[in-house]
Amino acid sequence: MRSYIKDNLINSASSALKLIAENIEQDIKSIRYLEHWCSVSGEFENIIKKENNYTNLNLYEKLITEARTVRATPFIKRIIISNKESDNFIQLTSASSLPVTKYNIGKLHSTENESLKSFCYDPFLPQKDGHILPIYFNVYDKNGKTNGNWGYIAIDAAIILSQFEGYKNNEIIFISLGDTNYKLEKGILSKENDKELIQSKQLVVCPILEGNITLSISLSNLIFKRLRDFFIHLLILFCLGLYFLGFGIRATLYKVVTVPISKLQKQLDRVASGNFAPNPGIEWDDELGDIGKGINNLSKNVNTLMISKVADEKKRQQLEYKMLQSQINPHFLYNTLNSIKWMATIQNAVGIAEMVTSLARLLKNISKTTDSLVSLKEELSLLEDYFVILQYRYGGSISMEKDIEEDITDALIPRFTLQPLLENAIFHGIEPTGNAGTIILKIKKLPSGIIEINLTDNGKGMDTEQIKEILYYNDNDELKKTSNSGLFKSMGILNVQKRIKYEYGSQYGLSIVSEKNKYTSVKVYIPYRRSGENANV
Repeated sequence: MRSYIKDNLINSASSALKLIAENIEQDIKSIRYLEHWCSVSGEFENIIKKENNYTNLNLYEKLITEARTVRATPFIKRIIISNKESDNFIQLTSASSLPVTKYNIGKLHSTENESLKSFCYDPFLPQKDGHILPIYFNVYDKNGKTNGNWGYIAIDAAIILSQFEGYKNNEIIFISLGDTNYKLEKGILSKENDKELIQSKQLVVCPILEGNITLSISLSNLIFKRLRDFFIHLLILFCLGLYFLGFGIRATLYKVVTVPISKLQKQLDRVASGNFAPNPGIEWDDELGDIGKGINNLSKNVNTLMISKVADEKKRQQLEYKMLQSQINPHFLYNTLNSIKWMATIQNAVGIAEMVTSLARLLKNISKTTDSLVSLKEELSLLEDYFVILQYRYGGSISMEKDIEEDITDALIPRFTLQPLLENAIFHGIEPTGNAGTIILKIKKLPSGIIEINLTDNGKGMDTEQIKEILYYNDNDELKKTSNSGLFKSMGILNVQKRIKYEYGSQYGLSIVSEKNKYTSVKVYIPYRRSGENANV
């Protein structure tokens, strides 16, 4: 296979290289014809004799006309015709360049045997413009004398390199100009001094201009590429065979395995989404059918367990709620009776009747129903009775301002939600300061349909750690214990927080914002719900 590919590549590369060589040779010969005309036509005798600028302009027009007739005109970058002293010359150039003067033009003066011997750079153009092939020649007058007069033609290296635009990937091109060797690889031209390497890789060689220029193409990479392509095609055919074999196996497995497993998976998804109804369609007479029967049995057992668990959880919450509610009453009665005792001692029984009346109303409100929810109007009435008692206890040093939207007083709220907040604000906020205090109660309905209750006092306030002690729970739903937890051991705020979350869900409850020695603001968020409305949360 390697020998066949090599012979095939040599034949095709030889044909292609010969065609390229013919094109290059024709282009260079056309420029050499222009060189010959400039050298022996005698048209530039006036340049040699230093005639006036008008004569130079005529010669410039003749040079342009002659250059335009050349086959390879696009590759001519510069033409200069000069006298021996280089102080009188004409120039034809295809690009903007540095000014050519009698002081720097001399660097181009050379002899004819240096023409087409190497790639170089035009000294008047930046290197980014690329390589050129220089041609140097003598200029004769009509009598056939030169006297040192000379000419220069700069040919764009693209006259050769552009012919190999299609050889940028795997081929390596070697170009020999006289004794100088170059390598063109992936469009990059560089000198190659290793002659043995060149000879070893020159599998296809083609001389140009009687051997002055030699073009060579290295086929080693091409042979490797062709072999690689052959094996890639072979591999593709092998993979296609495997694919169709695999397709047949897949079709069989799909019918025997995938379809039953897919049905089992869908049944598992239904169970995961809460649908525990058995599916007789997955009970086949094979091993997968046994799995289907097991899934159906599992669904029945899970459904039974869930029903039992929901019932047990509901009973647990009801018992815990009653326990939480029962914790309020002794605490509340103790503080009320304690207030009456201090009132009788300090004020000689003045105001006891009003306090007892308020207490009677409170006790009646507590005992008249076992409902966990009351209207906001009833809760505010209970709060008012309790505040009357506390006002007598503190001798009128506390006051309460209320801002309540009238159209929401029929909303339902857990019993004894506001009383613990008021008690906490007075006993732990205002009383420790020893000063008179003010409590502001604001109740409003937010656009989202949630009722916001805001109770603010101007007491001693709390820091962040104290707020965390009051509101946050650990994994067992208990108050976090810290070194200062004793200060809040008997407070009712945590009780209120837990009852609201049990009743409405975890998205509702309390939040506290406070600043030391300035204020404490407790906000309660509950849904707006009236008696008889759907209680789903």
